[in-house]
Amino acid sequence: MMIDISHRIKVKCKENVVGALFADTRKLFYSFNKKEEWIQINPEMYTFICKHKVLIEKLNYYEWAKFLEKVNEENVTTKILNKIDESSKRNNLSVYRKILYDEFESRTCFYCGKQLKADDIHVDHFIPWSFIKDDKLWNLVLSCPKCNLNKKDKLPNIDFLTRIVDRNQTLLIDIYKTEMHNYQAKKLLNIYDWAKVNGYSEEWIPKLKA
Repeated sequence: MMIDISHRIKVKCKENVVGALFADTRKLFYSFNKKEEWIQINPEMYTFICKHKVLIEKLNYYEWAKFLEKVNEENVTTKILNKIDESSKRNNLSVYRKILYDEFESRTCFYCGKQLKADDIHVDHFIPWSFIKDDKLWNLVLSCPKCNLNKKDKLPNIDFLTRIVDRNQTLLIDIYKTEMHNYQAKKLLNIYDWAKVNGYSEEWIPKLKA
């Protein structure tokens, strides 16, 4: 049943969507081949989308909410924007906590250097989850509770960027190949910059005791 529906959707998209959208966007977004069934995103457009991710996401949510309100009964669409925004959920990070704790003998907080206790470790998204909305090993670091709670949704100071790039190099080994799939240091640097222009301009640095 699902395979049949997917096939029909694909056929309709090939007939009515791919070419029409290609023309509507003045051939700027992508190129395509219906016969070979591939679509290639324009690299400049990909960069633009990543750079303005938050704004595009909000506009998309808004239009999606308007559509749902139009096609559903009023009682079904209560707080629809909140429901849509909750469609992305965080995963359980315990598996990554174990990987990072087992991999690094120092077992210290990535930010302040405090020694970590096995039963009191937080896993922090280096680039805030609210921007990246994904749980990738290359963006996760071990943190003490204080640093994790104080950092919240802020970007770490740029000095930490070099540190996480260096850290990730040690994870590019066979046993973590799946978790580090598609990781590139350049990609991480770009995402950091894109986050800054998307409202994450305040850099955070831990307050160390004198």
